[in-house]
Amino acid sequence: MDVSQNKRENRFETTVDNEKAYIEYILYEDSIVLTHTVVPEKISGRGIATFLVKYAFQYAKERHLAVKPFCSFVVSFLNKHEEYREQLKLNG
Repeated sequence: MDVSQNKRENRFETTVDNEKAYIEYILYEDSIVLTHTVVPEKISGRGIATFLVKYAFQYAKERHLAVKPFCSFVVSFLNKHEEYREQLKLNG
């Protein structure tokens, strides 16, 4: 899957079967706030939301941004993937 950053809409997006899925964010000081994840029902169940969350965490890691999860899907993701929790704090 290819992901693009839509800076105008503040989200990371991917298109699958002509349907757009995305995770919205807010850049604030030295952090990225993940606010909402959307995957249309037509393409749900394929791991797309998880892929987008991992992409957002990688984006944050490369830029030394703390991640602040305000999205319920991201919180659920963190409960299953403890290895990403370290990014809730700044990485120096």
